[in-house]
Amino acid sequence: MPATSIRIRVDAETARAYEQASDAQKERARSVFAWALHYRNESTEETLRFFDEVARNARARGLTPEILDDILHDRPPGPDELAGPGGPAGETG
Repeated sequence: MPATSIRIRVDAETARAYEQASDAQKERARSVFAWALHYRNESTEETLRFFDEVARNARARGLTPEILDDILHDRPPGPDELAGPGGPAGETG
């Protein structure tokens, strides 16, 4: 099937991360997006709810824009980024 371009609205950090990603990383992102919209036998609204749930779960598990940027650029996250909400390595007050 021939490729077609579409435009989607994302926040500035997501746009910046995508623009700075390698061609291979961009292709992976496009593949995930295409899979979620095309191969799931659900409506677009249900698919968008799926994406929202994935985003909420990622944030709840400590994924930050900085960690996502590290992942997209194949860099290991720094120690402060690995700490998550409770401080370094799960420290509690």
